[in-house]
Amino acid sequence: MTGCNSGIGREACRVVALRGALVLGTARTKEKAEAACATFPGKAIGYACELSDPSSVRGCVAAVKADGHRLDAIICIAGIMMLPKLEKSHGYALQFSTNYLGHFMLVTGLLEQLKDEGRVVMLSSEGHRRAPVGGIEFDNLSGDKG
Repeated sequence: MTGCNSGIGREACRVVALRGALVLGTARTKEKAEAACATFPGKAIGYACELSDPSSVRGCVAAVKADGHRLDAIICIAGIMMLPKLEKSHGYALQFSTNYLGHFMLVTGLLEQLKDEGRVVMLSSEGHRRAPVGGIEFDNLSGDKG
């Protein structure tokens, strides 16, 4: 699960662990992930996964694979919203990079680990209601045009 150290992600990890599942929780740093996972009942393992940084996402995928975990589910909860000013990561708006590209890289990287009956769950907000009428502005993924 992404976002294990705060908000809905933290609560989802806590409840899933409470039900007896092994939780693989991610946060921006290994320290944050491990600290959060240490508070969950049962067994939980923390992984670093800064979703806006492709090398961090690839590192998380490699670590989960190296640990040999088979996954019943990949639950993508982490996200950022409405930053006060435009920030970018690798040429893309930070919000788009974190909420979409990072999760896409994580999920596609871990599909081999997903059990045949496994599920991918993507959480979202009501933010889509404020999307441009024409849909995704593919010529503005950097956010430079507002």
